[in-house]
Amino acid sequence: MRRFIFAGLLCVLAACGSPTGSTSVPVSTSVPAPTTISALPTAPTLATGTSAEAPREIMQAASLALETITKKTGDQFKLVSSEEKDWSDSGVGCPDPDMMYMQVITPGFMLTYTDGVTTYTVHTDSNGQTAVVCDNGKPMKVQ
Repeated sequence: MRRFIFAGLLCVLAACGSPTGSTSVPVSTSVPAPTTISALPTAPTLATGTSAEAPREIMQAASLALETITKKTGDQFKLVSSEEKDWSDSGVGCPDPDMMYMQVITPGFMLTYTDGVTTYTVHTDSNGQTAVVCDNGKPMKVQ
């Protein structure tokens, strides 16, 4: 019995009976076929983006982040655009170089605001727990 199993494995590995020399193995109906996994972005950049209106809690988190960083009140900012994003890690596309982040796709939003003079971009996760005012791929510091 062991010889039969071993011989069968060797036959499969050597593409026994395959006219093209292919090493593919037929998949039985009781075993799910393997799925193709696309490569994840290696840099903390935006993976996807679509225009979408952000929920209220996201807007509140972004407003608080802007107020904290700029020392201006939230009513001084006008929302220019809102996009849903899938960030490549928990750094939401704006990693602090002194921090480490979970390497997991993190859904969220990229919100663009203006105060009439300066444009600000706020990156968030999907529930507003993380909101980062981002400047050239790095978190802005308090002004």
